[in-house]
Amino acid sequence: MPKVTEEYRAARRQQILEAAWTCFARNGFHATSMADVIKESGLSAGAVYGYFVNKEDLIQQAAEATIGQAAGPVARDLSALDPPDLARAVIITLEHVTEILLMHDIDKSAVAIQAFAEALRSPHLMTVIQGAHGRLRSELTGVAVRAKAAGLLDDEADPEQVGAAMFGLVPGMLLQRLTLGVDVDDYCAGVVSLIGARRPATTQAE
Repeated sequence: MPKVTEEYRAARRQQILEAAWTCFARNGFHATSMADVIKESGLSAGAVYGYFVNKEDLIQQAAEATIGQAAGPVARDLSALDPPDLARAVIITLEHVTEILLMHDIDKSAVAIQAFAEALRSPHLMTVIQGAHGRLRSELTGVAVRAKAAGLLDDEADPEQVGAAMFGLVPGMLLQRLTLGVDVDDYCAGVVSLIGARRPATTQAE
């Protein structure tokens, strides 16, 4: 009997994940059955259950694969960002997140948003999301630290607060893209205008 290679197993697992992403994006986590995923994958039930023990396992691994992939590329590009431009840092993050969510010709934005809600009842998935989001926010905070050191942020600015606000623009884009049809390029242009906006001069109260 021929030996099953790791490459073969990885390809079959990816095939099942792509089927799950398609079903979850179309019908949601809880309206999708394992039978739906099996049919979409074109594999046998035994093959699918050989990689994922049940739908809960499949939901968690599909969500984890969707959410956790952006941190590495974002960290690489933000560490090389010079000067530490805050708007550019957000756009780099948005570009990587969007690229990953659209990989394999499947729009996984809806899967990512559903994963946020699913995490409220799944401690494991909450840990995964906290780790992925925490790393992205930490990388953005690092840019804010460097921006402050370079005189690009007010002296009283708290880089932790700035990093949190910058990160908030990422799920904001996903929500608006799904619910309002916001174009990613238009959103990025808005980020540049927002972060570069001048504050009104303060007036002395009489």
